[in-house]
Amino acid sequence: GFNLSVAVFTAYGTSVVSTGAATVSYTPVPVLKSIAGCTDTYPATDSCPMDGAVPVTISGVNFGLSPGQVRAGSSLATSSLCTVLSWTPTRVVVSNYSGMGTQMVWVTNKWNMTNDPSPTVVVTLVDPYPILLGVSGCTDLQPTHTALCLPGNRSQVLTLTGVGFVAKGSVSVVSLNGTTRALFNASVPHRSAYFECGATVVLSDTTVLCPSFTGAGQN
Repeated sequence: GFNLSVAVFTAYGTSVVSTGAATVSYTPVPVLKSIAGCTDTYPATDSCPMDGAVPVTISGVNFGLSPGQVRAGSSLATSSLCTVLSWTPTRVVVSNYSGMGTQMVWVTNKWNMTNDPSPTVVVTLVDPYPILLGVSGCTDLQPTHTALCLPGNRSQVLTLTGVGFVAKGSVSVVSLNGTTRALFNASVPHRSAYFECGATVVLSDTTVLCPSFTGAGQN
């Protein structure tokens, strides 16, 4: 607050409330209460894209009327500057945050005061694409490689393990420059070697069953 009046209280009485030059001012420090915009689990938000394309709303107090700046990262020293889309004393909307995993947020107001980071008011960034880490179910040679799979053989049920298996539908498994990804509901360009699950059972975010499949070659 600014130009606040002052009064002194003692056991013998109270002074006259000060005015004019006898006032006190202090610079308010931003306080964060919550972040929302992706998959919200108050007071945090989860599953935001790594490119920061989805705007998130930071709620709190003491942000000030004029825009300051917002940073996000695992630490203030390594944090990146976000793009401010709107700014009010209690709510700031930003985009273009970046990184991976749980990111803390720092709001700096026009008086150059910055909040203390909160371990609960955070934004968690994830890879927007499901990532395939392992395949098993035929003749397993290693955790990431299974061989002699026979399309149409109902006794062979493939288990795909990885992260980000949150969509439903068919799963196409392709190898791109040595990086294998599981793409849900994706069209696969023409390839001499391809593999596609015709039906899937999504057990969890990390496990998918493929009871029927088609394909040819090494994928």
